[in-house]
Amino acid sequence: MQAVENLLGKIVTPQCAKTILAFDFSSLDCYKLAISKGLSIGIVGGAVLVKVPQIINILASGSVFGLSLMSILLESIAIAISLAYNFRLGNPFSTYGEGCFIMIQNVIIIALILSHNRNYPVSFGLSVAGYAFAYSLLHEHIVSASLINTLQYGTIFIGIGSKLPQIYGNFAAKSTGQLSIITTFLQFAGTGSLY
Repeated sequence: MQAVENLLGKIVTPQCAKTILAFDFSSLDCYKLAISKGLSIGIVGGAVLVKVPQIINILASGSVFGLSLMSILLESIAIAISLAYNFRLGNPFSTYGEGCFIMIQNVIIIALILSHNRNYPVSFGLSVAGYAFAYSLLHEHIVSASLINTLQYGTIFIGIGSKLPQIYGNFAAKSTGQLSIITTFLQFAGTGSLY
């Protein structure tokens, strides 16, 4: 039981761990904290696999038909801004960690799209631009604290806007192509758990 208390104490506070394990409902704040931390851990854990079905679809079919490169690039820009913002503020990984895992999966999907389209000069250009963008976001002498704050507010609009090219592409093609319904559902569920 002590091991459980120690583990829970690392997730919430040691005092809240004792309160929760004693089933003492007089301190609801401890339970709220535990639920919030549990959801954060669940979201980060889910993000590890959220785009794996999409990657598997691409590899299994050998096709990227129906996937919008622009959508994935815009989503990646929003995630990069959010990651840099949270990292620079020193926020706990559990509050933004899902972005790291989604970004890694997005980079894989972008590489698959570009390699299937055999557009190597664009691949190189995007790689260099992505590295320069990430580097600049992480360095305050390039992107100031006030600018990163403004960019963080803009991620809402970039995130929403990132879905529009995919929606238009699906509508125009009258098909979702290789878009994974499982990945789409997992993203929807992850977003829903935040609210």
